[in-house]
Amino acid sequence: MTREMAMEEGSPLEALREAHAQKVGVEPDRVELVRLELDILLEHGTLVDLDVHGLSMFSTRATWQELGVPESAVRRARFTRGGKDLIPREYIRAFQSLEVRLRHCLDSHSFVVEGFHPYRWVPFTSYGKWREAHQQIVQEWDQLRGKLLEEIDEQLVPLLERDFTQVAEEAWISLGRHGQGNDVDKENFVTGIVAAARRRMPTREEIQNRLRINYRTAALVSPTLVEQELAYRDEITQERELARQQALLEQTRLQAEKTEEEARRRIALEQAQQQERLLRQMREAELAHYRQQLAEMTSPIAGVFGQLRDRMLQDAQAVLATMQRNEGQLIGPAVRQARGMVETFRLLNATGDQELEELLDRMEGLLNQKPDGQRTAAVQQVLHDIATVASQQAVEVRELVRRGRFAALRPWTLPAG
Repeated sequence: MTREMAMEEGSPLEALREAHAQKVGVEPDRVELVRLELDILLEHGTLVDLDVHGLSMFSTRATWQELGVPESAVRRARFTRGGKDLIPREYIRAFQSLEVRLRHCLDSHSFVVEGFHPYRWVPFTSYGKWREAHQQIVQEWDQLRGKLLEEIDEQLVPLLERDFTQVAEEAWISLGRHGQGNDVDKENFVTGIVAAARRRMPTREEIQNRLRINYRTAALVSPTLVEQELAYRDEITQERELARQQALLEQTRLQAEKTEEEARRRIALEQAQQQERLLRQMREAELAHYRQQLAEMTSPIAGVFGQLRDRMLQDAQAVLATMQRNEGQLIGPAVRQARGMVETFRLLNATGDQELEELLDRMEGLLNQKPDGQRTAAVQQVLHDIATVASQQAVEVRELVRRGRFAALRPWTLPAG
């Protein structure tokens, strides 16, 4: 059944679209477009949020005593206390490097979808590659954490105590030159600073439990589903309120002969009506806010489509620039960059960009041929074509949404006969 036939026969889907469009104040096609684009993203990928925990427990702020700054020093008013490392800095830098690699790995396999921060959208075409690369880095993280746990008691704790003993002795000398610190003997002063640093150092259990990596996945929820959930909550609330009022009416009916009970009934009904009005106002305000967000939402699928094209444009320009530096030759780095373009596009082409796919297939075939002047000129022309196509808005994304719209109509079509 066509869309026009469904509208003529009073399709519930079309009636819902028309009513929602009137409430939100937009054209009906736009309401359907946003809902179905979210459905398309849900069908072709998932949301991922990466969390890295525990690195902050290895550093803390130094005290003025540890820095050897007396109470009367102007530095206390003008400067802030620096940080102090509780484990060797090499460990901290190694963990920080792994965190940077984890986030770069996720960024290179995903897209930013407006309105879903801090989540990134990972298409299913690249999800397996991302999980594999992510797990390799996590294994390095676990190995580094295991090495830290092996060394903490016998090597790192004694090292921390030796270092902070020297820190305390230097601070004692500095404070003594300013006429301070002599109210406590040197041994107690040094012992106090070392003990304070030792207390701040995380235990084996804290390192084991808190120094970890995890990620959360989430499924996209379409605006239509949210509207249905709000309507369902309204229905439950109204049913409960109706049951409560009916019970109250039954109770007051049995005691109608008493004037006092009649007055209570009227008060109760007025309160119930007031509560119902307040509930309706709150729900209308919530729906109005949601409709405003829906009306302002841009096209998520177009955003993903455009990001991939931007990446291909930048990669094509980079390969052309490398060839220019090599006097127009397709050798070495330029060949590796060109093959990397093909691999990246294969990995992230979740939206089915046919224009770029045809050009990259052609370039891959040229790269597999024997090097000669004709191959170099042909690859250079394909790169120019890719840059031209990638800088334009293609019609494939609109066709993808159009197909999604009519596919979504099928579950609501009237049966034959």
